[in-house]
Amino acid sequence: MIKKITIYTFLMFSLFRFGFAQGDLVTLQMALDSAVSSNPLSERPELLAQKLNLHKKRLSKHNLPDVNWITQATIQSENISLDIPIPSIKPIDLPLYNFNTYLESSYLIYDGDIKGKLIDNEKLKTEISQLQILSRFIELKSQVVDVYYSILILDKQIQILDSTLIVFETQKNIVKNAIENGVALNSDLEKINIEIIKHEQKISSIKSKKEIHETIFKNLTGIDIKDKTLQKPNIGVKPKLTWSARPEFLIFSTKDNLIDNSVKLITAKKKPKIALFARGGLAYPHPFDFFKDEISPYGIAGVKMMWNIWDWKKASVDKQKLLVEKSFTENERKIFEEKMKLQTDKLNGEIKSLEEYAAYDDELIKKQKSIIEIQNNQYLNGIATISELIREKNKGLVFEISSAINKLNISRLMYKLKILQNQK
Repeated sequence: MIKKITIYTFLMFSLFRFGFAQGDLVTLQMALDSAVSSNPLSERPELLAQKLNLHKKRLSKHNLPDVNWITQATIQSENISLDIPIPSIKPIDLPLYNFNTYLESSYLIYDGDIKGKLIDNEKLKTEISQLQILSRFIELKSQVVDVYYSILILDKQIQILDSTLIVFETQKNIVKNAIENGVALNSDLEKINIEIIKHEQKISSIKSKKEIHETIFKNLTGIDIKDKTLQKPNIGVKPKLTWSARPEFLIFSTKDNLIDNSVKLITAKKKPKIALFARGGLAYPHPFDFFKDEISPYGIAGVKMMWNIWDWKKASVDKQKLLVEKSFTENERKIFEEKMKLQTDKLNGEIKSLEEYAAYDDELIKKQKSIIEIQNNQYLNGIATISELIREKNKGLVFEISSAINKLNISRLMYKLKILQNQK
């Protein structure tokens, strides 16, 4: 009875230590959200939006009048000299040098909707970049899930080893009493002490690994989890097989839209362009009146049409290139679907394998506990040795750790399957 009460007390202490004396609680969702928000990539969407706004602002000025100030001075070896034998007409003798400075403005009033198509293209490119960021966040979340569960597994190993250590401490007291009563040897006590040291070494080694994982976790999420507790996620049922929520599929469809819009842009560039123009300045001699041989002001205004009616089928070739690019996009879609299928099948296979193992874990632990109880009674009755008892206890420890790791890995793989399919 005393032995049972002692063990019960130690187990209650262990439960308090690992169950109630925890620090702040950290959930996997908190870790995932923090990893996304603290990652430098989270700044990209805002920068992309700024870039798009600036591009739209620049394109909004596409049709506004442009104004250029042009100055030109020339000197030449000879020029027109004409002496007309009519009394009322002065001789024409243009100077060998001339000077012209003027302001010239052009206002494009119809561009074939090039501006609209360019803005649409930039919007689609921005959308693709934003979706690519979401895709990279999925990879980041998968890393966080792995590290999170690794820490949970290490915590569970420490918990089981600590509980086993308490059992060995209890066994040590029993052996001491047995030695005092002359029914056990001092060597039995030494073997127990050696086993306690081994367990302490294992705990120390696992704690060192945990510290490394905690550092990685902090680098990924920005959360310091020292003196904090990680909550085991409740994944529930296995996620359904679907990839429709993956941003890559939106990327493929957006790329198709970008290609279609680029084809329309090529067509728009082939349309006629209409613009108003005006020029005013000072020139010597007057550019429109040969009889004015002094610096004179002048001006001209009008409307012009520009239409590239023959481009040697460059537009046709450009459209063909875009159609080939569209085929590449469709090929990328198929490759990605195959990749998703392979990764999903791999995760499902690993989950199924672990579930098959887990089905036997509880039964193995139950049977091993029965063997340990029998072995313990045999030791107390002088039938079994302390080495045999320790061996059976260690077998039970292996079964418990294996069972705990299997269950956590099933949860981890199911969550990774959820992340892979971008399900919430």
